[in-house]
Amino acid sequence: MKKFLFFLLFSVLLFYFACWRLPAAQPVNLPTLPPSSTTLLLPLDSRPVCTVMPQQLGHLAGTKVILPPIGFLDNYRRPADREKLYRWLQDNLADKDNAIISSDLLIHGGLINSRLPLGKAQEQRRFLSEMLRLQAKYPDVSYSVFSIIPRLLVSDHLLPDRWYQWHLMQYARLKDMTETFGDPQLTLDLLKIESKIPQDILKKYISLYSNNDNFNKYLLTLPLHDICTVIGQDDGSSFGLPNRNTNHARMYTASRAGHITYGADEIACVLIARNYLQAQHYVPAICLQYAAPEMEFIYMPFMAASVGETLRDKIALAGAKLTEDKQQADIVLYINCGNDAFQPQKKQAQELQQLLNDYKHVALIDLSANYIEDELLMPKLLQYNVPVNKLSAYAGWNTFSNSAGTVIAQAVIFAGRCRQLSPEQLPALYAANLTFTAERLLDDYIYQKLFCSQLKQALEMRGYDAYDLTPDGQHLAQELTRQYLNRKTAELLHYNLGRTPFYSTQEQDFYLTDLSVSVYLPWNRVFEIGLDVTPAFGSINTK
Repeated sequence: MKKFLFFLLFSVLLFYFACWRLPAAQPVNLPTLPPSSTTLLLPLDSRPVCTVMPQQLGHLAGTKVILPPIGFLDNYRRPADREKLYRWLQDNLADKDNAIISSDLLIHGGLINSRLPLGKAQEQRRFLSEMLRLQAKYPDVSYSVFSIIPRLLVSDHLLPDRWYQWHLMQYARLKDMTETFGDPQLTLDLLKIESKIPQDILKKYISLYSNNDNFNKYLLTLPLHDICTVIGQDDGSSFGLPNRNTNHARMYTASRAGHITYGADEIACVLIARNYLQAQHYVPAICLQYAAPEMEFIYMPFMAASVGETLRDKIALAGAKLTEDKQQADIVLYINCGNDAFQPQKKQAQELQQLLNDYKHVALIDLSANYIEDELLMPKLLQYNVPVNKLSAYAGWNTFSNSAGTVIAQAVIFAGRCRQLSPEQLPALYAANLTFTAERLLDDYIYQKLFCSQLKQALEMRGYDAYDLTPDGQHLAQELTRQYLNRKTAELLHYNLGRTPFYSTQEQDFYLTDLSVSVYLPWNRVFEIGLDVTPAFGSINTK
């Protein structure tokens, strides 16, 4: 018995020192990166991906992102207070370097309410006239305005419309295909599905895209000077009424500069990166490497464009450029889009490890078509001890456009700042970038891919609706998520992020020595979470 206890104690100590105990780095306080510009942001809505994430990327880019008071913004189904937002915009625009403005926030009260749509023609005209007035009053501000083409699905809480969700989607796709191909059989199918939808619901659905199309036309032809205008297409497919609006918007841009992009939530982040690159007169070159060659041509769920087309779109919007030569690239972007036909293996982990060995800035997009762990690369990276803390950028959330925009924004900002800042500031820059990456890992990978489906089941077993939580249900969801993320955060730190230096000089190696996280649900549903990540850093002298 004593031998067994001795062996057990020895095994525990061996595990602790070999696998769990972090390097003995001395605590170090890294300075905060000072901002050199200011950006006023009226976000798409109040979710952290539209508010907190742009602020964090702004911090990396050296711009202070200023948001309206949270009470002025929307909260799930409650629209934003548009009158207060207009006054806030007028009162706070002076002396700002940049302004990034969501038309959907000021017209409809946020993204969800733009699907109803809440704002009518009068609110659209007011927004357009206000943009003219503000640019005339504050001509030194660099403006970016973005508008979203509604997604193919109708609003979740729009009844009885959502009872005809499938019929409306079929109608939208057949309408677009009929106009594109002129096929008689498609026309018959269109008439058949149209007859099954109540006319008042069909009229409302059609008018949603008609009103949006008219607004985008006016926005893209408005006599504004030196303004970046972006039209984003929310979740869709290869055909549908959203695609018709996208194609129309491309025609409208022939008379004026504008950018038509796939996606919605990530646009503010990409515009922050675009403003930074333009201010630095820096056009980084990005080389793409796919986990499998065929990934360039696949369509991920809820996307109206292929993976390759979406990447080219986001790179152009950010103000970067493509290159096929890794040696000439500022950034190498590795893309995994796992699906039924492809699951990453050790070979892909080795490929990424080799890129980290050979190139300074390596970024990763890691997605699963079926939202399952086996289709992701990240588990293999952790299994084979690939140092994830060396990544310049990472994203793997929701749709491919969301992830592509986020990872490209982070990568180009980080690469630019590495060129710009002094050697004394680089440890703080690398630490801030690692903090952003760690938060994305906790959100995109651990919460969204590993835990969210479990959380929904746990809530439903207790009688809660995961998309309309009561206060008690919201408290329970937060507590269950907190427990899970705390455990996974410790594992991520001790098994990977904290085991190797994230930055080194000739004299010092810098380590992540601690990582704690607090969790909250920004809305009374589990589709997204808010995270507050607190890191600690240390260094080991190498001389």
